[in-house]
Amino acid sequence: MPRKRTRVECVECRRLEVHHGRGLCSTCHKRASARGQLADYPPSQSQIDKMPAADRYEDYVFLISTGRARTTREAAVIMGVAHKTLEKALTRHRARMRLTNVEQLTTV
Repeated sequence: MPRKRTRVECVECRRLEVHHGRGLCSTCHKRASARGQLADYPPSQSQIDKMPAADRYEDYVFLISTGRARTTREAAVIMGVAHKTLEKALTRHRARMRLTNVEQLTTV
């Protein structure tokens, strides 16, 4: 049995179409991707939930460095994730960076 795809109103063309990602139908998603404009459309909550720790860390650093957020709580709200989720992602990313640095030092 084929998987049922969710139909949504495309945020770009406003037609009711099968959801392809970032609130876009397949045609608009392909067009935005080809033009390098996918970043202009916010990811859905399910994409945010699956985001790797390194990506969350980069988003967090951007928000802090540009002054858009002053604390992890503020950054979490802006990013659309729970504060605890962001804290865990930051901890995981920092632990991976320590392991990477140790491996680089021992393989020289």
